[in-house]
Amino acid sequence: MFNFSSNTAFKATLEKFSNLKTLSVSYQCISEDILKILCSYQTSELKYLTIICDSRENLLHRIHPNNWSQLRRKYPNIKISFRFVEIATLEKFQTILPSTTQISSFNYRCGLSLQSEENLRRHAVLIIQYLNNTFAAFLNEIHLEFGFVNIPHLEGAVHDLVRSCKWLQVFTLSGVLRADLAIKVCEIALQGESELKDIFLMFYFTRIESIEEMRRLHEYQRLMKEKRINFQFNLLNLHLSQ
Repeated sequence: MFNFSSNTAFKATLEKFSNLKTLSVSYQCISEDILKILCSYQTSELKYLTIICDSRENLLHRIHPNNWSQLRRKYPNIKISFRFVEIATLEKFQTILPSTTQISSFNYRCGLSLQSEENLRRHAVLIIQYLNNTFAAFLNEIHLEFGFVNIPHLEGAVHDLVRSCKWLQVFTLSGVLRADLAIKVCEIALQGESELKDIFLMFYFTRIESIEEMRRLHEYQRLMKEKRINFQFNLLNLHLSQ
């Protein structure tokens, strides 16, 4: 598969855009040489860098963590976002996303293909834990989408992640999840020190364990509105326990 990051014409073209403020590229267009070009700009005020990592593309190369550190020193206020599509193993995830990237936004979409389902069941919790342990201090936006895959212990890992991200403002989540996770997210958002402003939850095949649980969800929704938090909670194929 063609790798743009090593293409001479691509690098020569990028060098001409010396006043970049926003850049969105595929991971196959990023390399150590490309990051060095971004660091070489004299007048640039690069503020936003978004990198899309799609499993269908060439994601075999590794960027040394020091290159991410150099980019951060050049642009101390840069906001780096990563978008992952169908990357279902922890090893590949860690190779692409070393701790020195200090990402502020994370978008993860996986479980929409049969090939990724089994790996997702085994690795999703580990990926969320890595995200929590490595980037919780920097993240202000998180988007997670797990399709229709039933993943053991996912609720606990997601709850810990949201609780650890003190600067989190935007959180979206979809997957096969229990309703009590929505209650726990609400409780975090309603704490006085929380920065959460936008929450969107889409739970598939969700089981409401009791009428009391449903009442709590309605009450939290009212409190969120009073606090001017944009909260949306959607259920697909609701099951109410007897």
